[in-house]
Amino acid sequence: MGTFMGKFLALLLGVCVLAFSFAGPSDTFECSFGPSSTKLIPNPFPDPFVFEESGSFYATSTSNDATRLVMKKLSLTDVPCGAAAPVATVHDVRLSYEKLAGVDPEFFPKHKSMPLNTVDRWGLWSPSIQRNRAGRLRLYATVHFGYFNTAVAVFHPAAGQTWSEDDPIRHWIFEKFVAGGGAGGLKHFAAYDFKSKIHDGKRYALYNYNPFKGASGARQSIFIQEIDEQDTLLQSNRAMYEFKADPGSEVAWGSLPLVEGGSIHVHKGRFFLFYTTGTYLYDDYRIGVALSSESILGPYHKMMQNGSLAYVLQSRNAARSGYVGEFYNAPGIPNVIAGEDGALKLVFHANDATETPSQESCGKGINGICFNSRQRFTHLLDLDLGEVVFDQGAYRPSGVSVQMP
Repeated sequence: MGTFMGKFLALLLGVCVLAFSFAGPSDTFECSFGPSSTKLIPNPFPDPFVFEESGSFYATSTSNDATRLVMKKLSLTDVPCGAAAPVATVHDVRLSYEKLAGVDPEFFPKHKSMPLNTVDRWGLWSPSIQRNRAGRLRLYATVHFGYFNTAVAVFHPAAGQTWSEDDPIRHWIFEKFVAGGGAGGLKHFAAYDFKSKIHDGKRYALYNYNPFKGASGARQSIFIQEIDEQDTLLQSNRAMYEFKADPGSEVAWGSLPLVEGGSIHVHKGRFFLFYTTGTYLYDDYRIGVALSSESILGPYHKMMQNGSLAYVLQSRNAARSGYVGEFYNAPGIPNVIAGEDGALKLVFHANDATETPSQESCGKGINGICFNSRQRFTHLLDLDLGEVVFDQGAYRPSGVSVQMP
C-alpha cells in the first residue's frame, strides 16, 4: 500500500508540475497549447469542409448515413488560443434520392443488385456546399457504396428551400453523379473528394480518381479540370491537370504513393495547392503544399527544403519541417479559409497524439494510433504562406507554416 500511495503522490505531483509549467495567468490557462486548444469542434469531425454562407461560417463532415448531412454552425471570433467554437449543430439536414431510380445500373459496377432503399447504410464522404458561377447553391458529396466503390454526387435544394443567416437549407435532392461508376463513359473507377474553384470567369473541379480496383493504397492522383454549370467534367477539351505523388521521395517515407484532399488558395496571382499524402492507416499521413505561378491548371511544384520534399504538417519525423507529432497524429484533409479578421486559417483533421484509444474503440490502428473516424478531430491554426522562391528550375512555395498558439 505504501508503495502504491508513493507512486500515486509522485504521479499527482508530476501532473501538478506539468500544469504549472504550461499555465500562465488564470485567464489564459486554457491557452496552454495542445490538441484540445485548437479543436474547431469538440467532438470527432472527420474530413472537414469549412465555408462561409449568408454571413456565417459552417462546417460539414463525413458520416456513415448518406441520407443525413452532418453540419455545424461556427464562430471564429473571440475564442482563446486562436481556435473556434461551434455555435450549434444544424440538425435534420436530409438528403433524398428519388432520382436514383433513373441511374444506369452500370454505374454500380460491384453492386448492380443493390436495392436503393439501403442508402442509409451508404457512406457520405467529404461533403461540401458551394456556389456555382450563377450563384446557385449545390451540395457535393462522395457516396460510398462499399469496398472503395465511390462516386461523386451533386444535390440541389428542395423546392422552397432557401438559406438565411439563421436557417440553412435542410433538404437536398439528389440530382446526378458527376464522377465515378460509369459517369462520362468511365466505368469501374473510384472518384471522390470533389471541390470546385471559380477563377477568371471559369469554374474548375478538384477531385480524386483511382483507376485501380481494390484498396485505397493503389496509386491515386488529384485532377484539376474545367467544369460547366451543369457539373459536367469537360473531358473533351483536355483542360485537365494531374497532380501526382512523387514516386521516389514519398515512398522513402514508408508510405504508398497517393495524394488526396486537395484544395486551392489563390494569393497574389499564384495558386497554392494544399494536399494530403501518405496513407491514412499510418502516422505518415501528412499535409503538403505546391505552387503554380502560371495557371490554375498547373504545372504545380511542391515545397522543398534542402533538396527534399517539405511539409506543412507531419507527425512522423521530428527532424523534418512541419513536425507536430507531440500534439497531432496523421494530419490531413486541409482547406484554407479567411477568418472574420481576414487572417488565413488552415483547417485539417488529425488524431490526438496525447490520447491512445483502446483498440476495441479504434478499429484499425498502428503504433497505438486510432484511425477510426470517431477519433478524428478537426483543428484550426493560423496559416503563414511564407514566400515564393525559384528552386530547381521552378517557382516553389517556401516556409509555408502554421502558427502555434
